[in-house]
Amino acid sequence: MERRKFISRLFGSAVVAGSASAFARARNPKTLLVQKTRINGMAYYDIHQVVEQMSLNDKLTLKREPDNKHDCKAVEVYWRDHKLGYVPRISNFALAKMLDDGENITAKVVKLNAEDLPWAGVAIEIFWRGM
Repeated sequence: MERRKFISRLFGSAVVAGSASAFARARNPKTLLVQKTRINGMAYYDIHQVVEQMSLNDKLTLKREPDNKHDCKAVEVYWRDHKLGYVPRISNFALAKMLDDGENITAKVVKLNAEDLPWAGVAIEIFWRGM
């Protein structure tokens, strides 16, 4: 076989194999538990208004609040349109960076006990979803 044809076939096969591998990863993205934590500041937000409507495994939304005067890495926690509080400052640095970088971050409720509010009672898990 001629050298050019061999190289062309070799790299052509690699491109096809790489494309198939990328396609498989896109269809089966990986999910990684980033952290399990509680929500800080619940006494100051909407948790008492919505706790009876919430359920285990409810989806939560995490939003960056870079202009927060107390914590420039602040990450707010929302259930639907209700602010529940913040990811604790001690564990928000990497999470804030991931959100700032546009990573696919999701969260859900994993503990819900209205009797322990506002200082405890809600625990959440935060996940990164990628390839």
